[in-house]
Amino acid sequence: MDRNVEIANALTAILLQAESIRQRAKQDQTEVGASAAHIILNAKRVWRSLGAVAG
Repeated sequence: MDRNVEIANALTAILLQAESIRQRAKQDQTEVGASAAHIILNAKRVWRSLGAVAG
């Protein structure tokens, strides 16, 4: 997959997951941790695509 497409997909996933957390945080605190983990994984995808080392 093209590097720019992969970066765009990862950033879109991060933004969508963050919005999901924002909306659900008021309703269901138990899913917030899982959603945060998804954001972290997607952020690491971006760093890998950019060639940086992500912990």
